[in-house]
Amino acid sequence: DYVVRKESLLKLQNNNYAARAMDDKIGVYSILNALELAKQNNVKNGVYASSTVGEETTANGAVAVANLVKPTLAIVVDVMTDTSSLPSLSNHNQVFLGKGPAITLGTIMNKKLTDLIEKIAKENNIPIQYVTSGNRTWTNADQIHFVDKGIPTMLLNIPLRYMHSSAEVANMDDVNNLSKLMYLIIKEITEDFSFNPYE
Repeated sequence: DYVVRKESLLKLQNNNYAARAMDDKIGVYSILNALELAKQNNVKNGVYASSTVGEETTANGAVAVANLVKPTLAIVVDVMTDTSSLPSLSNHNQVFLGKGPAITLGTIMNKKLTDLIEKIAKENNIPIQYVTSGNRTWTNADQIHFVDKGIPTMLLNIPLRYMHSSAEVANMDDVNNLSKLMYLIIKEITEDFSFNPYE
């Protein structure tokens, strides 16, 4: 017989919460919060948000949406393993709960968009962490950046402990800081903000 935790959400110490399937419901939650902040502050930029299927396999949902919308840029939100729960990864991509959302640096990430996100985070005292990806990220970003002539893409991550278990743990300060960061990115991007996907 399958066994799963009954609790849908459990509050822990230090503003941490545990639940099953936070990957990637917590990402959707952070995006909705960002859109709500944009609405409350009368941001006029057009934004599309989607939650899609096939993220770790085909990314068919993300590719379909990107082809339909053809956005100026794409910000993908996912979770990232909190390495404090995996001592074997202590020397690689150190990302920790409660120290802010993590920006992915890698070959498919747009440098101009990365610089903008770092600038916004610094100006607004939003703590950020970094993770590197030399190849696939196993997120929708892997396929979105190929669509059309190339969509400038960035991957933002929420640190998550015990990923793919029935008791995943996330820190709400990280989630709220990611929402604030996304809202400020939406606010900052203007029509004359030009991107060259080949830069």
